[in-house]
Formats: sequence, C-alpha cells, structure tokens
Amino acid sequence: MFGVEWWPVAGVLTLVGLVLTVLLWRRRGAGAGMRMLGVSLLPGAIVLVGLQDVLKELWKSVVRFATNLLFSPQIWVGVGMGVIAVLCILIGNRLTVRKLKEVGSTTTSSGSSPGVNGGAKAKSGAPAKQVAAKNQKEPTGLEGMDDVDEILKRRGIN
Repeated sequence: MFGVEWWPVAGVLTLVGLVLTVLLWRRRGAGAGMRMLGVSLLPGAIVLVGLQDVLKELWKSVVRFATNLLFSPQIWVGVGMGVIAVLCILIGNRLTVRKLKEVGSTTTSSGSSPGVNGGAKAKSGAPAKQVAAKNQKEPTGLEGMDDVDEILKRRGIN
C-alpha cells in the first residue's frame, strides 16, 4: 500500500516545511505561518492517503501530453481547431451585441411619434420640437420600463 521510497521524501519535505513555517511565523506573522504549516503537512498527508501513485500517474500523463503536443501534427490541428472555435464564438457574441445595440438605437430614435404634438405650438408658445425635447425622458439604462415608471408615478413613488 505505501511505497517505502515515498516515506523519506515526505518526511524531508515536511521537516523543511516546518522549519520554513517557524521562520515565516516570526517574520511575517501568524497568517503566513499557518499557510506554510498547511503546505508542510501536505506531503505526509499524500503518502498516508496513498495518493502518491495517483500523482505519479498524473505527472506521467501531463508529460506524455506535452511531448505529444510538441511532436504530433494531429494535436496541433486539434489545437488550431479549438482556437478557431473559440474565436468564432467570441466574434459571434460581439456581432450579436452590436446588432442589438443598433436595433435599440433605431427604435429609440424613431420611437417618438410626430403626431403627439401635431406640429403645433405648445401653450407656452414654444415650438413642438422644444416641447418634445422636454417630454423626452433621460435614458436610465432600463429599456422597456416605461409602464413601470408610469405606475410608480401614479402611486406617488419616484
């Protein structure tokens, strides 16, 4: 279950970590010391649980993947396809946002109907354009909330 060769390695790493823990605790305080104590205890915990074989296999797999990545054209084609796929998704999102902004700006600018004022002057004698500019609300960033604003004003809540 336990590899005999891992016990000395874990013991040395734990002892070195404990020495560093004492030094860090004195120089930088309890927070740094507690973090280093946690790191110091990890090698012993790994050996006691038996994860050293899992970590060894994981390391072998990472090294194997890295060497295949460097020397295999098939993997480079796959990486290229992945990059192109991510770029297509990002560009598609940007185009969608841009189109939504364009649609939102055209409905906002053409949303006011010219027949509201009828082209006539208001009671104060101001031209219809000035009255329309006065009646136009400031943009709040919440599109489509006009009905809610109207209800809140009727109830006296601003």
